Amino acid sequence: MGDRLWKSFERWVGKNIFNGAKRNIGSGSINSHDDGSPRYGDVIHDKYVIECKCYQKIAIFRWWEKVKKEAKKCSKIPLLIMREKGNIQDTLVAMNWKDFKDMKDKAEQYENLKKE
Repeated sequence: MGDRLWKSFERWVGKNIFNGAKRNIGSGSINSHDDGSPRYGDVIHDKYVIECKCYQKIAIFRWWEKVKKEAKKCSKIPLLIMREKGNIQDTLVAMNWKDFKDMKDKAEQYENLKKE
């Protein structure tokens, strides 16, 4: 049996967006940290809880609530990365406005420092 589309998408996200981050097998239901606490998200990352969805239709707000709750439990930034089946061109990333603004402001500060 071939690789499931969603598993392949999770690996692609880890490899291409998060510098080789690994897929979280079990996504918190069976996978945990050394201390026994659940390891949330579909891709293992030290700063983000990353939920990946590859469906015909995506219930974005339902999935957003899930990843937001999981990120809060482990003090990380929630990200929802999604694409529709059959559309490999458009992969979208959803994040909270405040987290996006903080990231944008830091990037602009960094660019200004480089100019000096």
